[in-house]
Amino acid sequence: MKRQWIFLALGVLAGIFLGVSILMRPPLSLKPSPSSIETEAAEEVVEERAETLSLPFRGYLAPDFELMDLKGETVRLSDFLGDIVLINFWATWCGPCRLEMSTFQARLESSQGEGFSILAVNNDEAEDDIRFYTDGLNLTFPILLDPGAKVQELYCVGRYPASYIVDRDGVIRFIHLGLMNEKQLKDYLMEIEMEL
Repeated sequence: MKRQWIFLALGVLAGIFLGVSILMRPPLSLKPSPSSIETEAAEEVVEERAETLSLPFRGYLAPDFELMDLKGETVRLSDFLGDIVLINFWATWCGPCRLEMSTFQARLESSQGEGFSILAVNNDEAEDDIRFYTDGLNLTFPILLDPGAKVQELYCVGRYPASYIVDRDGVIRFIHLGLMNEKQLKDYLMEIEMEL
């Protein structure tokens, strides 16, 4: 008998809960859902905007930036339109970054005249430290200074090394986090060239 009362009480509570939840629910909209034509038009607008939107994500235009290099010259990403560009974010204390630098330099040397460029963006370290670090590496690509790490913030860099490979149209095609070896770099570049 006691069990019957418990089940009855639980049933009443469930009924009350169900009734309250129905009463608290917002009324159903009598507005018709958008037609497929309206939906397609909206999707086209989104696609058109995505083609001109600069975001640090694969498939979007790479956000343009302007930084000074170690020679005191201004370097803009947009000046490299027409080239495949490897944007590498690095730090002097990062061991994998140092390993990558020689891989990148070797690829740059073997790709002379093929429209391949590298922009190495440092993580806001002292210029003397950067010079000391890069002097022994014999690098020929621009080492860019990023005061306040603004460009790194723009590209949402959270760890080093981080590399963005941008195609000839300025679109980010690949994002590589961590050490990039020679084969990975070659594969990225070949894939971009095959799709063009």
